[in-house]
Amino acid sequence: MTVLGWIVISVFSVLALLITTKAIVEFIWNRRLNAFKVSEHISKVKMPVERWVKYGYSLALSAAVIVVSVFSGMFSPVVPLGDKTLVNANRVGNEVTLNHLINDYLRDSGNYNYYPEFGAEDLADVPTAESRDHTDTNVQVEGVDEGDVLKTDGYRVFYAPRYYNVIEVLDIEDDHTMTHVESMVIDDFRVDSLYLTDDYLVVIGYRYEEMIYPMDTLDMYWGFYFYEQTASIIVFDTDTLEEVYRLETDLSFIDHRLIDNTLYIVSTKWFYIDQEPRPEFDETVNGETSKSYLSYMDMYYFDDVPASSMTVITSLDLNTFTQSSQGFIGATSQIYVTENSIYSYYTNYNYTETAEGYDYNIETNIVKYHINQENQTIDYVASTSIEGIVEDRYWLDESGDYLRVVTSRSWWGNDLQNSLYILKENPETDTFDLVSLIDENIGHENEHVESVRFHGDYVNIVTFERTDPLYTFDLSDPENPVMLDNPIEEAGYSEYLHIWDQSNHVLGLGFLDANEDGRIDGMKLSAYDTNTGTILDTDPYPYEDGTGWRYSYTEAMYNPKALMVSVDLGLFGFPMVSYHYDNETYNYTYHTSFVVYQIDFSQNNVLGEPIIIEHESTDWYNQVDRGVYIDGYIYTFSAHEILSYNLSTELSFEQLFINYEQ
Repeated sequence: MTVLGWIVISVFSVLALLITTKAIVEFIWNRRLNAFKVSEHISKVKMPVERWVKYGYSLALSAAVIVVSVFSGMFSPVVPLGDKTLVNANRVGNEVTLNHLINDYLRDSGNYNYYPEFGAEDLADVPTAESRDHTDTNVQVEGVDEGDVLKTDGYRVFYAPRYYNVIEVLDIEDDHTMTHVESMVIDDFRVDSLYLTDDYLVVIGYRYEEMIYPMDTLDMYWGFYFYEQTASIIVFDTDTLEEVYRLETDLSFIDHRLIDNTLYIVSTKWFYIDQEPRPEFDETVNGETSKSYLSYMDMYYFDDVPASSMTVITSLDLNTFTQSSQGFIGATSQIYVTENSIYSYYTNYNYTETAEGYDYNIETNIVKYHINQENQTIDYVASTSIEGIVEDRYWLDESGDYLRVVTSRSWWGNDLQNSLYILKENPETDTFDLVSLIDENIGHENEHVESVRFHGDYVNIVTFERTDPLYTFDLSDPENPVMLDNPIEEAGYSEYLHIWDQSNHVLGLGFLDANEDGRIDGMKLSAYDTNTGTILDTDPYPYEDGTGWRYSYTEAMYNPKALMVSVDLGLFGFPMVSYHYDNETYNYTYHTSFVVYQIDFSQNNVLGEPIIIEHESTDWYNQVDRGVYIDGYIYTFSAHEILSYNLSTELSFEQLFINYEQ
């Protein structure tokens, strides 16, 4: 309770006590007066009803002020949120506090245009009786779906080609051919990701509105124009393809997940001068649009966190189309999500001047939120800061009560330091306690962490400068994590690790060795047994190919959702783009394909002979976006061509050719 809160409650408590005392005294003296009148045979007089109403009204008003002050938390620095009492997070509560926080940030950053103190003021029938065997989006956590440019239920495919404002709807017939159902064009909308439920296609993207940004606070008509993005969610009925719900915001989406039938979106609200600081939501249901703003009572801030932006977490129940949001002052770069928790994190680069020069420090701020699955809401849980950079969401993992995090730290040529943290939430302080830390011998000198993959009681960490040590740590005892004495070293490094089974068989997708000039020589896929520290198989894609040089890469290295994976079927596929230069014709050619391996760790040749589904070569950039397995066939999608491959007959044939304007 703040000093102001104690003053308010004390004043109204004294007032209530005085009113009550006065009413009691007046009641007693009235009884005595009537007794005297009876003894003198004088008629009694009742106290007027209006007097009692006045006392009751005054007492009720005072009691109401006390109750609201105590239970609303309006005067409390300790914030009640759900069933948890918070120590570090503070409720914003009102417009004045938010503007004060933003102005503090602007003033500290040297920006003298302060924030104004302005006033407060929603086809064909698809078989559902039986399901077809098909692959889904490759996700980090089982049960937590991730948005992607292609979604399917095995019967119908929704595909959003890169750089085109369209969603292609296609049906997979019984003979495995494709029928083009419709091209869904959403005006003035850039599609970013798709989700598919039993009833709905959820489309996430952006609209862009032309805005003018003033250069200063003078009464001069000058500035510059820019296009402000409006992050939006549009929900379509999968049968009729009709829009049933739309949510438009003034936020920038960071990432999102679908758990059961609830969509969780993490966004950023940037604070600009002369603009409304509260996040805005426009919901359209049945053609009717309603506008709302995030309440100040649903905003929170942390001490010493600058108010340059706000992280907004929104849940959208796709059963009822009801949404709930909360805002937390501070930035977020990426998120890691489990079925019960959302972790947001952001890296701060700090330096302080010393007598010897400057002292540099890199910290990553991590905030944990609990997913309340019963009512589809989010509750803030805890936050902390640790040294180093978390470059990827795969560098975090929740296991029971523990959060495991890998970081890599360096600054402008200083020695690298790679670390493994094991943290545990402290419910009394809404922070994380350090359970254990390994910050030595993870990688050779000057080696940076390239990839991380947690699985159960183990974690694999790849570091790289000229060779690829792949380390395995046993985390079964959180207080005493142990590095196994069998690191795998090979030429090159793995940019992405995929855990294949519970026997610690791992696939690594990455690059070949760096030559003497430090240039990477090509890409590769490798198979490992991390129990024995053995490289079981490697398939390289070198740059030199006899007729010139070929630079190959795959989106799957930095976006694992581009992978097509089925452990049960032994399939591991990814899109690949190659830029080929011919030494004889001096021409550049773009080759795009989808590469599929049939994985079998019981064989000597684990990776097998790759299946390469080659799309049309062009003299301009083109890429296979995704591949998906459906009922014995692999369907591969690019913006101009859809090919299918029959795994039984090993035949590839063109299904559809999409002719967009170039």
